[in-house]
Amino acid sequence: MKNSSLKTLIEPLRTHLVFVAIFSAFYNILFLAPSLYMMQVYDRVLATGGMNTLALLSVLLLAALATLAFLDRVRSAILLRASLRLEKKWSQPVIRAMMKPGAPPEAANALRDFDQVRQVVNGPAITAISDAPWAPLYIFCAFLIHPALGFVATGGAVVLLILAVLSERAASKAMKATLADMRAHYASQDHSAAAADAVRVLGMTEPLARMRAEERVSIVNRQARGQMAGGGYIAATRFLRLALQSTAIGLGGYLAVKGLMSPGGIIAASIMLSRALMPIEQLVQAWRPLITARDSIENIFKALNAAKEADRERMPLPNPGGNVAGEGIQALFENRAILNGIDFSLSPGEIVGVLGASGAGKTTLARIVAGASDPSGGQMRLDGTTYKDWGHERLSQFIGYLPQSPSLLPGTIGDNISCFQTRIDELDKEEVGKAVIEAAQIAGVHEMIQTQLPNGYDTPLGPSGLGLSAGQAQRIGLARAIYGNPALIVLDEPNAHLDANGEARLINALKVMRQKGASIFVVAHRRGVLDICDKLMVVGNGQIEHFGARMDVVRELSQAQTQMQQNRAQAANLNVRAGNVVAHPRGGAK
Repeated sequence: MKNSSLKTLIEPLRTHLVFVAIFSAFYNILFLAPSLYMMQVYDRVLATGGMNTLALLSVLLLAALATLAFLDRVRSAILLRASLRLEKKWSQPVIRAMMKPGAPPEAANALRDFDQVRQVVNGPAITAISDAPWAPLYIFCAFLIHPALGFVATGGAVVLLILAVLSERAASKAMKATLADMRAHYASQDHSAAAADAVRVLGMTEPLARMRAEERVSIVNRQARGQMAGGGYIAATRFLRLALQSTAIGLGGYLAVKGLMSPGGIIAASIMLSRALMPIEQLVQAWRPLITARDSIENIFKALNAAKEADRERMPLPNPGGNVAGEGIQALFENRAILNGIDFSLSPGEIVGVLGASGAGKTTLARIVAGASDPSGGQMRLDGTTYKDWGHERLSQFIGYLPQSPSLLPGTIGDNISCFQTRIDELDKEEVGKAVIEAAQIAGVHEMIQTQLPNGYDTPLGPSGLGLSAGQAQRIGLARAIYGNPALIVLDEPNAHLDANGEARLINALKVMRQKGASIFVVAHRRGVLDICDKLMVVGNGQIEHFGARMDVVRELSQAQTQMQQNRAQAANLNVRAGNVVAHPRGGAK
């Protein structure tokens, strides 16, 4: 899986990597120039005193070094282009995978993982990999100078490769565990930052800061131990390379004294050996980012494969009429049943109001009906077809959803109402604008947007709708749920932050959408909204306790309340009589 994922990821970079390999070939060949220059200066210029030869050799060397520097610059530019190509090809699928319902845990950090991979593509690890195959060239040249130097270079390369493998084994397990812990830490910190207002107001800043700092200290300590384990191999690698380079000079001096090689070969051999071993040393140093990138690629493709399964091609279906049905809906959280065996149906033009105590499972049910989360068991159907068979992207075209928190996003008011279709170039901007205004008018926020917001529909918002009051954000969220005249509208406490005027406009919007034939599933408690519902559903302990026509359910609830009051009265009478028996046992016995 890892090899397949790596191959798939770098497929768009094939041309870039081919050119990097070609330029690396010329780059490494030109790196022979300083060694050859040294040999010629020692063996020819010093022996003959030929200044013209020295001048010519110097010009050739400068030309070779200039070309070498140019090739290095071009190679770096190609790798930079490769990272940009990677960004263009994969960033959108990765971001999309992060937002898919039912995404695996790896998806939460997929973008950080992707940035890690992109940095490795544009980093020294790739140049080290592209230079490593040319190490045998320098070893071969060392053999040409003298076989003894070649054997020293070969032995050094073998030892360095062994150190590289040992370094990888020492760092791999520790780095993988640390990376998983760091991802979990970042996720926790993101949640804390999202709740910054509550954290500050409730005085949780110091405790949370202390707890997060302790987590980081623990993670960094484990990371440091892993780095210490790998650091020993890096130090040993550097020592060995420098020692071998000095050995080459010493051995070259010995061979030159014995007349077995020229004096120029001493410096040339040192340069050859250094150049042969340098890519291997760089690989040892690059193991850590390469290991991290390897694990990051694995996590990225877990998220992408899950998203791919959700986005598999399906047979195109006609637009739905709005017949909604839940069959045996179950929802589990940590092996605890939140919903258990929910069955219901909803016809076009009907409004179902959902009641229940806190923790009864209303919001969970609303999320499942909206397709925001998948049920643990059972299935949702729209016009007889399961949600999964519709496909997430296709299904989202026919469902409007307003969660308890409006969840407005950075962008303009128009962007948020249109679900950011204003940013899709392929769509007709004029038609999108008309649909935005229509939704705002139905939701009763058009006038508010035009008169109370500084730039109307072009007013920019911050994260979570920053710049709007809670009531304004909820009304904008309602317009977004209505946008495009969806077949099914799911509203979770849509009047929680509304005043009387806002609630009246909400009720009017529900009536308009009912006339348009939309099926409406609304979680609410206020009587104003419930009075216009065609059906009521009462959820308790994860099950439907009552469901049917509004008046029938109201009657059942009234009877149940009356029966409960009677039971309480009877229980009170029994308690009084029992008290009398205790107070007068003989009289009670008679």
